[in-house]
Amino acid sequence: MKPNIELLKNDVLSMLEENLPKDLFYHDKNHTIEVYEASSKYANMERVPKHEKNLIMTASLLLYTGFTRRYNNNNELAVEIAESLLPDYGFVNSEKEIIYEMIRSIKIPQNPKTLLQKIICDSDMDHLGRLNFLLESDLLRGEWQIHRKKVCTDKEWYRLQLKFLENHQYFTNSAKKLRGKGKIENIKKLKKRI
Repeated sequence: MKPNIELLKNDVLSMLEENLPKDLFYHDKNHTIEVYEASSKYANMERVPKHEKNLIMTASLLLYTGFTRRYNNNNELAVEIAESLLPDYGFVNSEKEIIYEMIRSIKIPQNPKTLLQKIICDSDMDHLGRLNFLLESDLLRGEWQIHRKKVCTDKEWYRLQLKFLENHQYFTNSAKKLRGKGKIENIKKLKKRI
């Protein structure tokens, strides 16, 4: 049986809509869709075969499902949810293991080993090089205030974001090409605000 990714997509997005806490301003259903679209784009740019692209896109849908159960240390919960869902959608064991390892690979600090893991990590961090980075950053800040009790001044937040961007690296040539300059611009914007 061929995996039914469209059905999985609809079911996962519905699950996120129904079960994610409403005070997740950043890790919401829309962010999942953004990462899903980025994973498709990077898979195409990296000329990944269709079967492997489907695995990347499946992993991208499942990345944030752990947030439906808890905020901190949710990555392994996303794997558990994937383990319970994927058998119903026609994935074989070898495919499931690749998907689980992609989900695990986005944990910070990212250390992807395979091209598929590099693509999913770059998709997860695609926003770092986009024009709307500062807006996305503010959404994350709101989440952290609620779920991590991390309250900081504007300058403290910008310093934290600057450090993250300066230590981050894109792994694929596609992400470096598409988002590298934007990330440098976002670093400059952060420095101006500090």
